[in-house]
Amino acid sequence: MSVEDQIAEIKRFMPLTYGAIQEKAKAMGPVAFRLVRRGLRGERNCFYARERIREPGKLDRWLVAGTGAGMPDLVPELLERELKLDAIGIDMIFVLNNPDEIDSARACTPQAGGADGAN
Repeated sequence: MSVEDQIAEIKRFMPLTYGAIQEKAKAMGPVAFRLVRRGLRGERNCFYARERIREPGKLDRWLVAGTGAGMPDLVPELLERELKLDAIGIDMIFVLNNPDEIDSARACTPQAGGADGAN
């Protein structure tokens, strides 16, 4: 899925995430949008979001956008945290890193299998 398609999905299905991106852009300027796009392209440590979707009569589900840091290693931990978040009613996880840190020695790097931004 293209970055543009992923952005359209965030706008349509992840309103809390979209709102958080807009707020970050007000504070950080256009660099916030660049970080989101980098995360959607599969670059780690730039942008990652999970948002709970609640639909009446259906089980809640979580949508994911961006690329986390070393996700394969963190999957068990994230699942455990998701259960805890579920129990206390948290609806969103949003990470947009500091651009100064990203552009330093810890630069974003593509994650294997993350080229589509789905990991």
